[in-house]
Amino acid sequence: MTAPLFCRASGLGPLFRIFEAEQGAEALKRLRLQTGFRLECPAPSVLVPFVLMNRVFNLAARMSGDRQFGARVGQNIRLEDFGPFVEYALQGETLGQMVARSIAAQPLHSSELVMDLRAEGGRAIWRICYRARCEPTVEHHAQRSLMQMLGGVMRYPGAGKSQIEIHVAEPHAAEARLLESRIGVAVRPRASDYALSFPASWLDKWTPVAGLSAVAPIEELSAYRDRPLPKRIAEAVLLALELHDDRPQNGLGATAAEFGLPRRTLQHALRLEGASYREIVRQSCLRRAKRLLATSDAPLAEIALRAGYTDPSNFHRAFLRLTGMTPGRFRAASQSGAPLD
Repeated sequence: MTAPLFCRASGLGPLFRIFEAEQGAEALKRLRLQTGFRLECPAPSVLVPFVLMNRVFNLAARMSGDRQFGARVGQNIRLEDFGPFVEYALQGETLGQMVARSIAAQPLHSSELVMDLRAEGGRAIWRICYRARCEPTVEHHAQRSLMQMLGGVMRYPGAGKSQIEIHVAEPHAAEARLLESRIGVAVRPRASDYALSFPASWLDKWTPVAGLSAVAPIEELSAYRDRPLPKRIAEAVLLALELHDDRPQNGLGATAAEFGLPRRTLQHALRLEGASYREIVRQSCLRRAKRLLATSDAPLAEIALRAGYTDPSNFHRAFLRLTGMTPGRFRAASQSGAPLD
């Protein structure tokens, strides 16, 4: 079994901000509670299980009553803020290069989405495919992705929306018409995949985008090296636990649900890697404790509880055994900049 599919938190864009502005703070709390996504302000590079992100998009759309909620989120994400791979792509000298760079760098941003480009009858078809069809739909996440792609193509000088067509996999013609009226681009329902279609002649033309970072284009991608996508199940579980800043000892069943897996399947996969869920929870608690000690002046008893230890004395003993240092000494060394080894 391969590691569960992940994507960067930048894919959420302004979703929570839009939802709270329209539905209120209490509705936002319910959204976080019902989806299991508790992290308040995740950094754009934080990794999120795709099943969990897709669940957030779907529930937010249902609670807001907006069938084009994903498109609205996508329209409110500045391309330059979406992630390093978009910044890298926008440095392409032609529209074709921009698309090619997006396709090449997309796997650094997420493992659930695959892009390709093909030509059919004078049209360029820029397609996105999902590795796993999540229930009940990937519609809203796909809408968000298509809006990003549309924004890139519209940077082409002289591009007209009348020459662009969006393909969606959903069969509902009425909803396609609603999306058409919202974005001003023809939408074709019942397609085999999600795609953006435009004249192939546009691929050779481009005007450099003003205001981009002066950093060498390939260096834009270096930010992904700090937190690569997980390749092992144990890595994926540890990353998923870190999303829950208020419940670090998230149960195995809840973690499995975030991956769209049965509990026993996840347990078996961990066993094949020689890992155990209990040990991963210990790692998660230790990492959280270290982070809190290095960045907070909270009492040690409070840090113990926030890191998932039920008893401060157990925390002290476990921390000393695992690090060779007491929590107090670790805090003093980390906040003074002294070596921790």
